Amino acid sequence: MGTEGKALRIRLISDIHGNLPALEKVLNHPAGLANDLTVCLGDITGYGPWPSECIQLVQNVCDASVAGNHDMGCVGLLPLKRFNIWGELAIRWSKDKLGDAEKSWLKELPLAVETHGIHGCHAYPPAPDSWEYILDGTSALAVFKELPGQTWFFGHTHSPCAWSTTGVRALERVTDLNTHPLVNCGSVGQPRDGNPRAAFTMVDTVENTAETIRVDYPVEVTVMEIRRAGLPAFLAERLLTGH
Repeated sequence: MGTEGKALRIRLISDIHGNLPALEKVLNHPAGLANDLTVCLGDITGYGPWPSECIQLVQNVCDASVAGNHDMGCVGLLPLKRFNIWGELAIRWSKDKLGDAEKSWLKELPLAVETHGIHGCHAYPPAPDSWEYILDGTSALAVFKELPGQTWFFGHTHSPCAWSTTGVRALERVTDLNTHPLVNCGSVGQPRDGNPRAAFTMVDTVENTAETIRVDYPVEVTVMEIRRAGLPAFLAERLLTGH
């Protein structure tokens, strides 16, 4: 990205899932405005009612983006049998809303990016196209075994946290990425950690820290639009509780 060798503040967003009000609030949050780079870690589409608008905003704002499994599902690069019923229904709805240019852009997204000594992907760093989940210390330790000495940021589980090199889970703020080099950035558009507020992560490569920022957004607007669009009601209701 042309910034190697610089000290950076990096804004990381992931799992937007077509939730435009949440994305707009995240991108305008004061904690993230003084950034040198903004990177999207995938799943711009799926579940929410604004897939096209979210793609366009990511294209305008982000310096780099990677593919998420829902993005790949929307362009036929991942079989829909790989998704649960809610994901499949939302993908079928979303793909009809995307133009050819947006689909072409999604198809060209890489599975991983690297800048200033840190790496990013959507799901499982050793095999990004496996779409495996990092849910516990065992899966985190497997990453460290396969990719020793690397710092990785990811999404996919919609639950912000960090994993230590001993497989211990931490929340909110990482004060030393050397001890916690595997960081989940949370979800902008569909949190699942019991906190319905949107999430993004700020990385400071000088201090070697990462911090999750939570952001209020007009969730009722997204809920209303999901229902109006005829998407499954469950996809609206879960936004109210963050599950």
